[in-house]
Amino acid sequence: MTVKIISVDTMPEIDPYHRDTQGLTLTEITIDPEDMECYISQECDNNSTSIDKWNGMIIGRKLNGTLDGDDCKDFLESEDGQALLTRICDGWSADYNGNNYVGGLDDDAQNALDELVEELESFYSNKEAWTCGDYFQNLDDAELGISAATTDDEIKVLAENLEKDSDVYLIDDVESYLTERRDEAKEELESE
Repeated sequence: MTVKIISVDTMPEIDPYHRDTQGLTLTEITIDPEDMECYISQECDNNSTSIDKWNGMIIGRKLNGTLDGDDCKDFLESEDGQALLTRICDGWSADYNGNNYVGGLDDDAQNALDELVEELESFYSNKEAWTCGDYFQNLDDAELGISAATTDDEIKVLAENLEKDSDVYLIDDVESYLTERRDEAKEELESE
């Protein structure tokens, strides 16, 4: 049986709970063994755990390092990745403890989870994480491709292209950054 890969997001962002220190989000793999689903996402360090994870009904593990999302997705969809995910789901069970359903993994499933995490963490990305302000600070508006007349639609396309073509992780919202730069250009033009 195949474990469905819902999404793979390994790109760090600024954690809103630690924005003042430029703290980044945490990459986590989440497995729903009952529904046979899996995803990798960016989680905020908010010092809380959902009740489903706390009770073991959902399996969540932090992944260390900045990972290459394409490599992680390819592995999860591969025969080896699916075999590990299937072992995890097959070795999971839930029992009612009088208050809640509590899930757990047998030894083989726990070993498969450890192997899966180790394999995913091997897909290290050497991309650095930068804020847009730091990364684009030496470029003027023309070099970025924006002006006071740039439309929202043009900014959206430009932001997508900059994110795709960048050799770093841009950890804040590129579209918002470009919109802000465009609006500043408009204000300068109007004040002249």
